[in-house]
Amino acid sequence: MGNNNFRKTLITLFFIVFATETVAVVRTMPVPEGYPVMENQRRPFSVSVNGYSVALYNDVNYWGGTVDFGSFEMTDGEKVTINVVVDEAIKTMEILPRNEKFNVTQKDSHNIEIQTVFAGEQITIVVNGDPMHGCVLHLFCNKYDNTPHPSGYNYDSASRTHSFGAGYYNLRNITGTSEMKITGKQSIYLAPGAVVYGTLVMDDCDGARIWGGGMIVNAERGLIKVLNTKNSSIEDVMVHGHCWHAWQVTADHCTDISFKRLKIINTHYASTDGLDLVFTSHSTIDSCFVRACDDAVAIKALGNAKPAENPACEDLTFRHLQLWNDCNNAFGIGAETRAQAFRNIKVEDIDILFSYDDPQYHTILDERAALNICSLHGTWFHDILFDNIRIYHCQRLIGLGFKSSFWFGSIIGDQTGEGGIYDITFRNIQSFANSGNNISNKIMIYDWHQEGTPDKTINNLVFDNINICGKKLKKVSKRYCDIRNNCKNKIQMYFK
Repeated sequence: MGNNNFRKTLITLFFIVFATETVAVVRTMPVPEGYPVMENQRRPFSVSVNGYSVALYNDVNYWGGTVDFGSFEMTDGEKVTINVVVDEAIKTMEILPRNEKFNVTQKDSHNIEIQTVFAGEQITIVVNGDPMHGCVLHLFCNKYDNTPHPSGYNYDSASRTHSFGAGYYNLRNITGTSEMKITGKQSIYLAPGAVVYGTLVMDDCDGARIWGGGMIVNAERGLIKVLNTKNSSIEDVMVHGHCWHAWQVTADHCTDISFKRLKIINTHYASTDGLDLVFTSHSTIDSCFVRACDDAVAIKALGNAKPAENPACEDLTFRHLQLWNDCNNAFGIGAETRAQAFRNIKVEDIDILFSYDDPQYHTILDERAALNICSLHGTWFHDILFDNIRIYHCQRLIGLGFKSSFWFGSIIGDQTGEGGIYDITFRNIQSFANSGNNISNKIMIYDWHQEGTPDKTINNLVFDNINICGKKLKKVSKRYCDIRNNCKNKIQMYFK
């Protein structure tokens, strides 16, 4: 339900000019009347920007920890002051990511002040505990949206655009179903303050767009599905999955897709992947925040056909992301890998805020890592770069290899085809913390040898400036490297 304080001020918009300094234009929006999925009545945080209240939504994680999240708009390059009030005395506090874009000051035992001039940034605050058990706030500083805001819902036939103004909408009341589907060159615009319950679908689109500072929420199924689409984009929307066993955002058999500045949050265990690219190529994922209780970001190839019969997953660029996974991988390729190849993939300038292997089977599963390639099928992985990645909390650091099955045999693989992993580079990787268990910061590599199937070898793995807890990894280490060499050919690893 909307907070009474927020209802009193539907839109806060101000512009102040001083003789010596310009203060940013700021816009905040309330939680709309009728919003249905507030999970936890506790409100550990209250937030204001330049003195104006910021609406917060909330959920709980697997361990019962409170997760609050909200957004506001600001002009880029002009200073704002964010005040965060914590309901209980602050005993511990962690600000993520660690960078110089935010000036953070703890004013007293309950108050935190943050100043920034950078629109488009995301900041996470963890107080009074670790990322599992503490109270967590995700705050999104969106760039000011100059698009004229509609009132209510309308469809413009000239521009072929569905528009949602500020307020709450259930798609069943508009489309008669839980979905809104667009085709061709149609668009969907969610204005700041708009909250839409249901699923948005791009199907067979060319030049389509979903954008705006509003939010799509669903407690039943996935939220954004992009199918058989090209030359299209999804930008700025917040995605909140209040459910389990549903991928949040999926691109399936797509090409030339752009995901920019998405905010994806689902804290429910499990099978709640944040962003999945399935048989998708020639696409860019830029400046997104993804929190999931399964893979945060995954590249997959599903189906029953042999890998050689399917297209490749190729020419993908991921950059400037913030990732958080309470289960599985922060960034993973697999485990479903029925593409003829996974190649020409770049993962650059990434902050992994938190990466946990599995809440129910902690340290047991060998198929999970912050950065992971887990192949269930005979196929090829090559020309893949992980560069400039900062990992603040993780269990296993890196995993690479081939398996016969996944998740206690729930997904069965097929290694009868040829395959291998080669020309993979990990460069400028920093892991800042040691969780203290037997898989902490481990690099696990396993090739494939089984009678009746081709060997799958691993060649030319380059580890260039891998820094773990302040120390550079210069060679294969018993402490940090778990190498399972099953083939006659030695796994080729190079350290720089």
